Formats: sequence, C-alpha cells, structure tokens
Amino acid sequence: MTLTKPRPIFVVDFSEKKDDPSDPDLRHCQIEERDGERSVRTFIGKVPRSQAARKHAKQNIVRWCELNPRRLPTNGGTVVLDLDHTWKPV
Repeated sequence: MTLTKPRPIFVVDFSEKKDDPSDPDLRHCQIEERDGERSVRTFIGKVPRSQAARKHAKQNIVRWCELNPRRLPTNGGTVVLDLDHTWKPV
C-alpha cells in the first residue's frame, strides 16, 4: 500500500455581496482550500461574467484551481480565473 498525499478540496461560494460595483465585468467568488476538515487558505477569485454564467462554473473553478496550484494566491489574496483553460490533458 502506498501512502499518497490527498488532493486539496476547493469550495466555491458565489454571492452578490462579494461583487465589486467598481469592477462590473468580473464576478467575484470566495474560494476556500481545505485539507480534510482544516481550512488551508481563503482567497477571492474573479471570473468574467460570461464565464460565471455557465452551468458548470463552480466545477470549472475547482478544476482551474487543481490545474494551477502555483498561480493560487496566499491567504486573503485575489486571482483572475480564465475558465476556458480547464481541460485535462490525456
């Protein structure tokens, strides 16, 4: 049996209260990275409104975070997400 480090879990929360009126083209969401029950970091993701309206936007944000761990900000930071780049190479 090999012991592997479990993947982090990302939780996405869209809320109108998090949107910034000075930035109308982007939809803001709070993303929380969890390691089991422990919260590792919380940051804000900015997604273009056309992409945030998609049916599977939350799943795409989680996938983007899994594919781009080096681009994730520190606790309390902000990152602009491009959900057109969430495919998984085979």
